[in-house]
Amino acid sequence: MIDRGQDRETGGVASWVLRGFGLTAIAAGVMIYFLGPDVTARVFAVLLENLVEPPVYRGGLDGADSDSEMRFFAVFWIAYGAAVMHQARDVDGNRTMLLGLAALFFAGGLGRVLSLWSVQEPSSLFIILMWIELLLPWPIAAMILRTEPKQ
Repeated sequence: MIDRGQDRETGGVASWVLRGFGLTAIAAGVMIYFLGPDVTARVFAVLLENLVEPPVYRGGLDGADSDSEMRFFAVFWIAYGAAVMHQARDVDGNRTMLLGLAALFFAGGLGRVLSLWSVQEPSSLFIILMWIELLLPWPIAAMILRTEPKQ
């Protein structure tokens, strides 16, 4: 007989928030991979156009080099999202890995800051993404750290 107690998931709300986060990363990766980065950026720009001053997205991801590079990295977004979703099944047991994944997301935001400083200010869409990547890991890490240990 299988002991269902062993299969029980831990993490409660944190687990579901992390799964939503992972699913979002997978969806973004799938969109970039199949639709291309320019179309994906334009879709998100339409969703955000009422929140920020235009232009939300000025273009620039439609070139062959950018498209090729972004579709290559889209696979890593999909893998990142899958890793978050997998680890979220046991937040307490996978605490270190989940904190590492949150730190990795934050590091991506720092990469956008570096680009901002070294090249120029991007479209509003990418400024919004930068702030999400810099700020979101902190409450996620706090949720992970507050997860009750297994009994």
